[in-house]
Amino acid sequence: MILDFGYVCVEMHTFLSEDLKEGQNISAKESILQLGGHSGLQSIAAARAGARVSLIGALANDQLSKTISDTLRREGIITSAMAQSEKQTGVNQTIISPNGSKTSFSTMGAHNDIYADQITKTILAPRHLILLHDDVPDEYNITVIKHAKEHGAKCIMTFNESPSEAILKNLDIAIISSEVGIDENSHSNVIHANSNGFDCFCGTFAACYQAQYTIARSIEYATCAQKLYNESTHVGYAALPYLGDVENLIKQD
Repeated sequence: MILDFGYVCVEMHTFLSEDLKEGQNISAKESILQLGGHSGLQSIAAARAGARVSLIGALANDQLSKTISDTLRREGIITSAMAQSEKQTGVNQTIISPNGSKTSFSTMGAHNDIYADQITKTILAPRHLILLHDDVPDEYNITVIKHAKEHGAKCIMTFNESPSEAILKNLDIAIISSEVGIDENSHSNVIHANSNGFDCFCGTFAACYQAQYTIARSIEYATCAQKLYNESTHVGYAALPYLGDVENLIKQD
């Protein structure tokens, strides 16, 4: 099983009818509200690639969290380890102009109530893969990595910003966005992934690695999944491909 520990939120994509200018009121031609967050998207990508996934984070007691929970259940993701928070559900808002430029901002909300001991020592085992993210405080990730090592579980962590050396050296695999400046050759456990469709790549890679594919084979599947994601007419989690689609693309290539 994959234990995915991190940020889950509601993601809103707003498509403007014309380019945004200061002081101007513009109508949106479309808005899409759906599950988001690096952990949320990567857990679904992993599940669609065939993995059994338990998402570990925090949910609020509001209607937006119900949207998240309903989506996760439909995707077959286990949510029994999610903490309950009195804060509101986090929101990630992306505004997309007709020229393709994007402006994003987010609120963490319930995510601020996660804690490292949500991944209890009793559920850790060598057959488990822990999927971590850099939007969780370093001290929490360090605690989880320590406990995982004690119980023989492997850890993958995904980075959208420069990683801490203290964390990097203790990971089995680090997947780092191509926008982050780090020498891949100086760390044997580092994989770089394109920032477009990054969560799709990471979740698919984790599923394949958990299924005991080689790293090279896992990267091949993840790269094909990312290609399908970036070519999709959908946005967000709706664009995440299923395993059959990925395997069809691999056969064509």
